[in-house]
Amino acid sequence: MQQVVEMNQQPARNKAQTLHVDAEPDCFVEVDESRTWQILENILTNAVKFSPPKKHIWVGVTHHDQCIRYTVRDQGPGLTREDQRRLFSRFARLSATPTGGEDTTGLGLSIVKQLVELHGGQVWAESLGSEQGSTFIVELPAIAPA
Repeated sequence: MQQVVEMNQQPARNKAQTLHVDAEPDCFVEVDESRTWQILENILTNAVKFSPPKKHIWVGVTHHDQCIRYTVRDQGPGLTREDQRRLFSRFARLSATPTGGEDTTGLGLSIVKQLVELHGGQVWAESLGSEQGSTFIVELPAIAPA
């Protein structure tokens, strides 16, 4: 997770955004490291991409039941009900647009969903609606520390 946050620090700084990280110790998952990196990178990049300048983004890693939960919460445009319905579909174009002219393909979240499910986990998003920000949650099965 730390590498993903570090890679997104400069794009966030370019938009005067602040990234906050809170990671509990001993959060272990047995995963394909490069694919898990791809999952987290996509979700955090989207938070930076779709959040306006001078906003905050929170990244968390916690134990939750038998899973490790990764969360990315932003102060972006939020998700409409229609956005939430189509969120993880291929080529989904949602109501929000990138705030800094960044590109988007509409494929990232569908890939995230596939990768999370291949790892035996689940992914979803929560939002109170338009202009209320959003939180993306990924849960992956936890393993005991070595």
